[in-house]
Amino acid sequence: MSYYNIQLLYTPGMSYYNPLNSYIHQVLLRRTGIPISLSVLYMTLARKLGVQLEPVNFPNHFLLRWCQQQRGSGDIYDFVYIDAFGKGKQLTAKECEYLIGHQVTADYYNAISTTEVLLRMVGNLLNIGKRGEGNEKSYQLLRDSLDLYLTINPDNVQYLLLQARLYFHLGIWPEKVLDILQHIQALDPSQHGAVGYLVQHTLEHIQHKKHPVEPEVKRRSAPEHLELQYSVGLIMKHKRSGYNCAIYGWDPKCTMSQEWITTMRVHQLSSGANQPFYNVLVQDGTCRYAAQENLEPHSAPLEIAHPEVGRYFSEFHDSHYVANEELQTRYPEDMAETLGTVRDLYHRLMPSPVQQESPNGPEGPSQENQDSQENQDTMPT
Repeated sequence: MSYYNIQLLYTPGMSYYNPLNSYIHQVLLRRTGIPISLSVLYMTLARKLGVQLEPVNFPNHFLLRWCQQQRGSGDIYDFVYIDAFGKGKQLTAKECEYLIGHQVTADYYNAISTTEVLLRMVGNLLNIGKRGEGNEKSYQLLRDSLDLYLTINPDNVQYLLLQARLYFHLGIWPEKVLDILQHIQALDPSQHGAVGYLVQHTLEHIQHKKHPVEPEVKRRSAPEHLELQYSVGLIMKHKRSGYNCAIYGWDPKCTMSQEWITTMRVHQLSSGANQPFYNVLVQDGTCRYAAQENLEPHSAPLEIAHPEVGRYFSEFHDSHYVANEELQTRYPEDMAETLGTVRDLYHRLMPSPVQQESPNGPEGPSQENQDSQENQDTMPT
């Protein structure tokens, strides 16, 4: 019995680390997929044709199987194994081993449930996210994949710990991090070391938000701040990750822990940690700490939909945010710098200093188009 015609119009996706090859709707649109996504489509089409196929969680290469004998047989040699990724090639149990280059036990030929198929698909996306280079897309993929995986399998300690660490490093949802850590501790007390470290630092973060220390006044005119290029209130774009953000603070050098510096691969930046770093509110609702060399003024400033905008700014004015009284107290010289930068960069948005009357009424502000140059940055953070 041949199944080859089902597969003819689809192309094996050679990039296992392209998440689009795992999304069924994208596989349908692009006609490209990896073994498991093509197998899901293949199995669905076969079922509509009255052929009952079963998914096989074969290591490193997802397969399907069809029973040639009486249904319910437990003998692996009673099945034909189908490689959807290999254009529907039919294999014997022995030939399946050639796909991975070594022998496997009979357990690997067993059929698995729909839930197990979904977990393997989400697991693939998690691996892609973990392989990412710390950019916006890989973080978002990791967050979404973790949420989905833990919805299906909420007691997986490995991924619960990964989720807690991810939220901790992104500086988001500290209360949720504590809940996750308590759940891990209840599930596996042996994780006490890793959990204890994160609990301690998360509690410190929560306390700092509730009872912030007296803010340090930072004057950009100070000799140690001469390398600063940007100021509070500017709308920026991350050169490498592409996210939009607003600056709400800065440090003349990176002040994060050595663990954070290593995790974020700061040493790979051309200026490393010895350059200004900026606290930014990101469009996706996270707070980031970005190196100066990775930021550039946004070519078309826009409001940043972040829940903490009101904590730092009083309003959005045309092309920048206006710092509230508290933030201006901490950065007393920044708003003047921001206004100067805005005038230089977005002159077309600023009113002309002299309004002259014409016979047809007052003239509007002069406008000047200014091209923005895209910088390609290949470093992390």
